[in-house]
Amino acid sequence: MLESVGLGGDGDEIDAVEKAFARFGIPVPYDDAPNWVTVGDLWASLLRLLPRAAEQPDAFFRFCRDLCDKPGTDPHLIDENSRLIL
Repeated sequence: MLESVGLGGDGDEIDAVEKAFARFGIPVPYDDAPNWVTVGDLWASLLRLLPRAAEQPDAFFRFCRDLCDKPGTDPHLIDENSRLIL
C-alpha cells in the first residue's frame, strides 16, 4: 500500500475531495476538513452522511479512484491509512 494518495496541497486536493463526494451525490462536509489526514478520515466523513455506502462492495475503491485521478496514483494501492497529501 502507498503511504500517500499524492495530492500536493496546492488545491488539487479540493478538486479530488469534491469529485469523490459528488460520485455519491452528497455535499462535502467541509466542517470535517480539519480532521482529514488519511483516506480513512475522509471515508469516515462520507459514511457519517451516507452510511449505506459501506454496503456497496466497490464503494471504497470508487471513492479512492476519484481521489487518485489528479495525482495519477493507482487506486488499487490506496488504503484507509494512506495520507491524502504528500
